[in-house]
Amino acid sequence: MSSDVDLVVLTDETEPYVAGAEWIRAATGQGEGRIIRTRKWGPLTERRVELTSGLLIEYGFAPVAWARTDRLDPGTARVVIDGFRILHDPDGVLERVAARVQEVTEADRRGIPDTWHAIRDNTETTR
Repeated sequence: MSSDVDLVVLTDETEPYVAGAEWIRAATGQGEGRIIRTRKWGPLTERRVELTSGLLIEYGFAPVAWARTDRLDPGTARVVIDGFRILHDPDGVLERVAARVQEVTEADRRGIPDTWHAIRDNTETTR
């Protein structure tokens, strides 16, 4: 079952979102929704919510370190590569991770070997 909307929320205070459901009304601006799945994906915890309208929203709650660029998480890179829009990024964290993924993707296209290993291991990827 795929969701209609996917949102990633970076916060070092993930517990209220992972443990409870009180945040749903404030996040959606609608009536109650129900959590139909909770799943851990590395540092990110997915909370799939079905609203009374039938809309499925997949929220991913992760610590800010999920977007670190020195040791990029493969799941983070996949989200960026699959396409994402930044809705709120006051400190430029997501802009930096998008730029890093772009840099590594370009290096990979140019045939620089072991590009994704380099990003994982924080070694130089451009030559």
